[in-house]
Amino acid sequence: MKNIFKISIKEIRNTGLIFIIILFISGCGKFDLFENMNNSLPSVEMVSVETYNDSTLIIGNVITEGAGEVSVCGFCYNSTGNPDMIDNQVLLNGSIGEFGFLIGDLLEDTTYYFKTFAYNGYGYTQSEVIAYTIPRIGPPVIPCTPIDNVITDNYSPYNINFIYSGSAYATIGGYGVEVLYKNTSAQLEIDFHGNPSNGIYTTCNYNSFSFNNKNVYVRIKSGMSEFTVNSGGLIYIEAIDNELFTITFCELTYSAFSSDFPLAGKILIHK
Repeated sequence: MKNIFKISIKEIRNTGLIFIIILFISGCGKFDLFENMNNSLPSVEMVSVETYNDSTLIIGNVITEGAGEVSVCGFCYNSTGNPDMIDNQVLLNGSIGEFGFLIGDLLEDTTYYFKTFAYNGYGYTQSEVIAYTIPRIGPPVIPCTPIDNVITDNYSPYNINFIYSGSAYATIGGYGVEVLYKNTSAQLEIDFHGNPSNGIYTTCNYNSFSFNNKNVYVRIKSGMSEFTVNSGGLIYIEAIDNELFTITFCELTYSAFSSDFPLAGKILIHK
């Protein structure tokens, strides 16, 4: 793996504003309108696109800076072909040499098209397009073997009474799961950003539920009380077929009444 992480990188989401800024800056450069600017512009290329754990690693390269220092470089991509600079634009600090970025929310079995670009005071240059199909991720290795459709809450096992799933049961995400146990007196709620796929998800709190990460928001409701599962726990998703997947957790904890309580279980979800 190339050492590209020494570069300080920042993703800018307000792409329309960035494009306007780039056009404005390029109009301020001092140059002769009749001069051939080809030698003044930076030269860039897409180096590679590859799968890196659960994310997609894209690498570009500023080959030459041209007549001025490169102040901005970045990437753009889409799933339709030949992306414009403002398509899912990622903006990074300018640099000579290789630079990279990790994207964590691309769809499996989908082909994306990537370009890189670089800007100096004379204008910007774009690279050729690289097409890359996101591979399907295999099921994770699950370090425990809980019983199907049983929740173990504070070391006591309870059969699951009802399971509800789908977008209608999401509170802050795009796909939700609600599980009733303890004779329906307790309810486990799980929020994903979208349809769960093979992999390992990490629990987080409400404010950390970022669409750029493979995280999940989990809480327990009991009577009038609600407890959020502590951040940093692991949830394992295994797709059995197109109609069934499992949600397994081995060592989650939640805080209640100044104490931490362990939580484990396995849920079978029929889509």
